[in-house]
Amino acid sequence: MVERADGLALRAPEALDTAFTAERVQGQSPWTEYDVLRVALTAQPWSMWVFFTREGEHVGWYVDLEDAHRRDADTIYSNDRVLDLWVEPDRARERKDEDELELAVVQGRYSRAQADAFLADAARIEEVIDAWGSPFADGWETFSPDPAWTIASEPPPAVVHG
Repeated sequence: MVERADGLALRAPEALDTAFTAERVQGQSPWTEYDVLRVALTAQPWSMWVFFTREGEHVGWYVDLEDAHRRDADTIYSNDRVLDLWVEPDRARERKDEDELELAVVQGRYSRAQADAFLADAARIEEVIDAWGSPFADGWETFSPDPAWTIASEPPPAVVHG
């Protein structure tokens, strides 16, 4: 998780004029609101996050547009592309943060050509969703961890976002 070095929240209204120019640092904090299974497809510029309530009820899919993951012995590297999608259990979908992508262009984080490429990636993902293709059709919404698995006392290897 990336945080602002100045301590302001990434989406704080008073921080929008420097949302994509302020110094950022790698942060780490526990996920507390939902249980999440993250599926990162090889060589794809996005990952799918399957959201569950603490009781195990599936509540939807989140698609994070990002650079394809790179891995080494103990770290996963990626770079967020700002634009995201949310998919309801009934398959209704919506784009998230298109306004922030435009702000990222204005503030020089991304070029217009890069933003257009991200929008094209989102359109391709929407086609997969509309056709109910993999990984959405692969049954991840019924995933349940093996009860014998233990919860790690140490955080997992970092996912480093640029």
